[in-house]
Amino acid sequence: MRKGICKLFLSTISCSFLFSFAENAFADLDDAPPPEVIFCQKHFPMGYKDKLYQQCITAYRTPSYAERQYQLGLLFLMLDLIKGRQYLTEAAQLGSADAMYALAQSYEIDDERRLDESLVLYWYKCAAEHGHSLAQARLAEIYYYGQGVAINHKIAFRWYYQAAHRDIPESQFGLARCYEKGEGVAQNYPKAFEWYLKSAEHGNVQAYIRLGDMFYFSEFGKQDYPQAAMWYKKAAEFGDPYAEFQYGAMLASGTGVPQNDKKAFYWLEESAQQDFTPAQSLLGRLWYATKRKENYEKAYKWLQRASFKGDSLASLTLGKMYRQGRGVSRNFRESAYYFQKAMPGPGTTQAEALIGLSYHQGLGKPKNYRLAAMCYTKAAMQGNIMAQFNLSTLYAQGKGVEKSLVKAYAWADIAANSGLHSAIEARRLLSYQLTYNELDEAQKLAARLSRN
Repeated sequence: MRKGICKLFLSTISCSFLFSFAENAFADLDDAPPPEVIFCQKHFPMGYKDKLYQQCITAYRTPSYAERQYQLGLLFLMLDLIKGRQYLTEAAQLGSADAMYALAQSYEIDDERRLDESLVLYWYKCAAEHGHSLAQARLAEIYYYGQGVAINHKIAFRWYYQAAHRDIPESQFGLARCYEKGEGVAQNYPKAFEWYLKSAEHGNVQAYIRLGDMFYFSEFGKQDYPQAAMWYKKAAEFGDPYAEFQYGAMLASGTGVPQNDKKAFYWLEESAQQDFTPAQSLLGRLWYATKRKENYEKAYKWLQRASFKGDSLASLTLGKMYRQGRGVSRNFRESAYYFQKAMPGPGTTQAEALIGLSYHQGLGKPKNYRLAAMCYTKAAMQGNIMAQFNLSTLYAQGKGVEKSLVKAYAWADIAANSGLHSAIEARRLLSYQLTYNELDEAQKLAARLSRN
């Protein structure tokens, strides 16, 4: 490995530059205390910082001079930054990679938060080139994220590779990510999976989550719900809110694991308590779905938190609570407000249909058949059965739209094919009012609308 960057500092050091210590004053005294006692009492008086004093004695007695200076440097960093760096620099000049790494850290995170990037990089590079795995790992992160330097994935990959092969879990994860995304190296999914697995085997929580996602979302062609649940559970046990949510959701639905409401609520609660919005939303919706009065208060609490942060499904459910008067006083205006808030988002189609219903009935919104038809049409085109049936009734009555029994039949037919009994009956009644040609036209229109 190249060590050229450190050659300037690794030249022979003259003894005249070594620190002189107070213990030499007692050299000629028969009963003089040992030099380490004199030195350590001077800097770490007994009774004041006994633990540091004992550590000083131990460090001073270290047989290796370079190791001694390194250990003393670490002690002094806590009390005197400049003196600590002096000891560490001397140890680094004698080839101590640990001292080089400690120096880099002292420049990166000092008490006054003054970052001297040149010294940070210099000492990290020195330590990395001397085989210090943590320095290699830190350099990889610096270049990967561009912390004080231009982003350079090739250099990052080089250091990730070095540290990963020395069993640094975070670097194994970083190396896997490089292989997965083709950053600094040719994209290689098998290699990515191999290194994610190695990182996980060394206890990296990020790797647990990544493997969980890979198996859950069928990435790299590896869909396996039980495996996903296993990895999510491992990460959840370390308190990761995303993993707690994913594992809780799988328990709630019985995906990859036996369905278990008690455990599902436990893990979702753990995630929700950490302010993870998807968990708050799902937890609220599950409490609401129990249809038990004693659970509506819990549902409302979590749904409110999630809705406030923009979760559309939480807003949609709150709208239903206000419309039905479950857990809250019935309030159609509040209901319409939350239905509106649910758009856009995963609940948009249902919210659109319910806003249409608000306009249709004049509950929470001024009665307006034209706006109701517009909302129904948007939701109906997205497959909402209620909107399809209600749009059919508007066409049949000519409210908000031009009266058309053909269109009324077509939308009733689409809703009926989804099993809606009221739509089946409406389709039957409408068929009696159409001529043979009109019925044929209506059925063809239904087929075209269904394809869209």
